[in-house]
Amino acid sequence: MRNFTTSHKNKLILAESKNNLTKEENFVFKKIVQFLKIRKIIRNIKSYLHHATSAQIDK
Repeated sequence: MRNFTTSHKNKLILAESKNNLTKEENFVFKKIVQFLKIRKIIRNIKSYLHHATSAQIDK
């Protein structure tokens, strides 16, 4: 799944760099990138919380 999203994102970046996207496609592209960034932030927060709670338990 992770590889799919990365390659999919790269294809979209490539398409945008060729400047052949319609306004709708450009909007969707930006939303996908935004979603992937938000998902990464959420994953980082979950990881941080997991480490923070396990550190507390270890004390």
